[in-house]
Amino acid sequence: MSSKKSLPSWISRRAAGVLLHFTSLPGKYGIGNVGSSARSFVDFLDSSGFSFWQSCPVGPTGFGDSPYQVFSSFAGNPYLIDWEPLVRIGLVSEDELSPLLSLPSHEVDYGTLHRLFFPAARLAFSRFEDFRDDLAAVYG
Repeated sequence: MSSKKSLPSWISRRAAGVLLHFTSLPGKYGIGNVGSSARSFVDFLDSSGFSFWQSCPVGPTGFGDSPYQVFSSFAGNPYLIDWEPLVRIGLVSEDELSPLLSLPSHEVDYGTLHRLFFPAARLAFSRFEDFRDDLAAVYG
């Protein structure tokens, strides 16, 4: 007696998808992110009839900054952080992020991004440390 299994729904119907890394999304601060940039892209995919979005690994990139060559499959790439929620809760201000606004929007300039990103990230983290208990009370 043989039992015939039905195909999963994702394989039994025709569908289309896109392969696009988060860094290729438009971003206000010189690079796409896993927050607002990604949500906007998902909305676009949905309205366009796409069913799948495949991305390259999101770990910290190695030499040459290729998303196919990451240093760790367990760590996330800090460049993909969405700054908007951090601005909203006061961990960093738009003025403090203004150097990142000078980055090109049509390509990722990793050298300049590296130089400008980490001072802002350290500032946001130090404020997070200062207000950790207050933030935990609000956000869990």
